[in-house]
Amino acid sequence: MPSCAVCDSKAHGVHFQVNSCRACAAFFRRSIAVGKDYKCRRASRDCELKDAGSKNICRFCRYQKCLQAGMVYTVQIVSPIVTNDRRVPVVQPDSEYKSLSPADVSHITYKDNKLVYDSAPLIDKVKKVFNTIISYASSLTTMQSFLFTYKSFWPDGDNVEITEAKALDYRIFLQSCEQQILRAARFAMSCKEFSQLDLEDKWLILQPFWHHFHHLTNVTRSIAAFGRTSGHFAYLITDNICVKEGFRFTMPIDEKNKKSWRVSSKNQLATW
Repeated sequence: MPSCAVCDSKAHGVHFQVNSCRACAAFFRRSIAVGKDYKCRRASRDCELKDAGSKNICRFCRYQKCLQAGMVYTVQIVSPIVTNDRRVPVVQPDSEYKSLSPADVSHITYKDNKLVYDSAPLIDKVKKVFNTIISYASSLTTMQSFLFTYKSFWPDGDNVEITEAKALDYRIFLQSCEQQILRAARFAMSCKEFSQLDLEDKWLILQPFWHHFHHLTNVTRSIAAFGRTSGHFAYLITDNICVKEGFRFTMPIDEKNKKSWRVSSKNQLATW
């Protein structure tokens, strides 16, 4: 393992495009986040940088050494398109789900006043993901692999028009959940240690994980799309459909009738 380009201690991996130890990588991240203007402790601007864990190390010289070593803090922000004072993100849905339509939902039915869901097709798809043999790039850390996989779900380049739904077929929402479960499985498989687990253990981890993954990704993308304004709370319930409090879910009971229920609060909306 090469040495840290900043303090010459043992490097943990590549951080911010430079071989560095965890301490120097964390220091650089905090420095960028806080934006603090450091001053050299000895006014020499050439302080000794050994022992990165020491509290007495000069932060000015350490930060300058980070920059000289080539550390770059990049945050990829998708440029929004302004349409009617609403920010629309640049997003492309998964190729596996070209459209979320209730046309192919034979596994989701309504019978005897109950929603009946056949999970067998989804289980088969998840098993296929879990049994995939993946070649892991040795140059990537686990977090870098996670980030690479996450970005692949919504690659930059294509614009998707976001539609606000006043009422939404519940089967479309369930299809979106299926899509997120498969994404969560692929996201977990980007970790080499996870991929080496037995199939049963993978299932045990995925079951509580996918819902948090679904919630956090939708909230993050909703904020990116519509900002943080609380007065007009909008939530991306699928890749290209947003809803606001007061919208209704619908579910066909038969050819002529539909069951409908209202989502009445922000807290209830954000738990979907």
